[in-house]
Amino acid sequence: MPSSHRELFYHVTWSTKYRKPLIVPDVRPMLLSVMRNKARELGCWPYAVNVTDDHAHLLLYIPPSITIARVIREIKGISAYQLRVRIAGFKWQTGYGILSIRRREIPYVKAYIENQEEHHRN
Repeated sequence: MPSSHRELFYHVTWSTKYRKPLIVPDVRPMLLSVMRNKARELGCWPYAVNVTDDHAHLLLYIPPSITIARVIREIKGISAYQLRVRIAGFKWQTGYGILSIRRREIPYVKAYIENQEEHHRN
């Protein structure tokens, strides 16, 4: 096939080990920046990135040239490394949850991710 069209958007989430509430407000800006930058470095487009005290959410485009597993492994790896510098013994859980979404769902999923604090308050 001479040309192909792909739209691969994903909502990914994972938790801290044992769902411990370790992601304190002081480290959130750094963590969000690290996750966003790593996604871009890998050729992905992060539409939304957010964290709460015990889990992370990403909405991103992943190009077909890279596996989902590699993207998530690298984002979790660099973010855990950066968090361990500030929080002794920090670890993410093994694995992750992932859903593929349609382009038209991006605004809804993005709003959901960006409003995690309010969502968990309710």
